[in-house]
Amino acid sequence: MEYVLFIADKFSDELRSKKDRFPGGAERTDEAAIEACPYPVKQIIWSKLQPTLIEDSLLVVVGNSGSAKPSHFEMLAKYRKHVLFEHDIRICYWRGNFPVAAEPIHRFSHRCLCPHRGMRHLFESALGVIYLTHLQKKYYDENRFYNDFGRSAILGSSLFDSEFLDYVDNTSAAEKNESTLIPGTSTKIKGAKQAQAYCEKKGWEFTKVKNFTPKEVWEAMHKAKRFVYLPIGLEPAGRMPVEARLLGCEVIVNENVGVAEEEVWKQNDEDFDRFLRAQPRRFWKLVGAFSTDFRN
Repeated sequence: MEYVLFIADKFSDELRSKKDRFPGGAERTDEAAIEACPYPVKQIIWSKLQPTLIEDSLLVVVGNSGSAKPSHFEMLAKYRKHVLFEHDIRICYWRGNFPVAAEPIHRFSHRCLCPHRGMRHLFESALGVIYLTHLQKKYYDENRFYNDFGRSAILGSSLFDSEFLDYVDNTSAAEKNESTLIPGTSTKIKGAKQAQAYCEKKGWEFTKVKNFTPKEVWEAMHKAKRFVYLPIGLEPAGRMPVEARLLGCEVIVNENVGVAEEEVWKQNDEDFDRFLRAQPRRFWKLVGAFSTDFRN
């Protein structure tokens, strides 16, 4: 049977912990890609990777790889049938989370100079690399160890699955209240303190989005007037600003949010909505452009 092998640290259907109750942005983006794949998909975590799975697949999509071992990378490099799907900054020891890096060059310059020589072979042997946004790709281009490894493509946003898009379609226009939503996470990079300070300066009452299920987030956005998201470091794409915009919020972001730097963000809401709905299928068209064995 022809299938696509999708490898990641974890997937959206994985059992969560009390601290990490709901799927993260990477898992939700992967879920949207898997849902749209024109072939059957076998999704596995790194500890389950075997050569026969690679051999029997049409191609391999490589998601987050924080739990991967060097032997896994060498296994993939041997077969040369993988496409890298970049969610953060894979080549960086700090994964692009510069504000909390203990090493001062990363923390103060917000640049990655990591050589990660063991990973170089993974990139050199890849069929191609897919980035979420131009802002994300810029960090790879500025790293002299990873700015010349071959073909790449840029999506322009995260991917959104049918569950969210159906919610948008089936939710009637709401009478917006005066509430403002801000991220409630304790993760420093998300800029919760900065968003709170911004709201206080404006005199806006705000609600922190914390420990909400995805649907509860959407329901809150459906009713709220605005969403403020001011990360203090790189946000390669940014799912929540997109969700908020599609649900009718005024969205306030800064230059660290990758999707807000894309040309499509400047389009009217109708064109932006159309673009997002086409993205999962477009992802596989981009993958197919890298592989003569994959036809979409």
